[in-house]
Amino acid sequence: MNKQNFSPLSDQELIRDLKYEIRTERSVRLRIVHRLIEVERRRLYLELGYSSLHDFASREPGYSDSAGFRRIRRYLYARIKPAGFRPP
Repeated sequence: MNKQNFSPLSDQELIRDLKYEIRTERSVRLRIVHRLIEVERRRLYLELGYSSLHDFASREPGYSDSAGFRRIRRYLYARIKPAGFRPP
């Protein structure tokens, strides 16, 4: 883990930066889900020798099994409720 020195930041700057990083994290997760949707649409996981999208998401990008499951859960939620999608 990359340690950073936050001591030069004021309390307000630290909170502002934290909120920015959280928004960035959400945006990245959403882009990942959209790419998983495309991988599934193209059925690329089968071409790569995986038996399921979950198997692909758990192994190909290097996610743990539980992290792969969380991505698939977000993906399924996005397919059910594409308008105004917000990950659970």
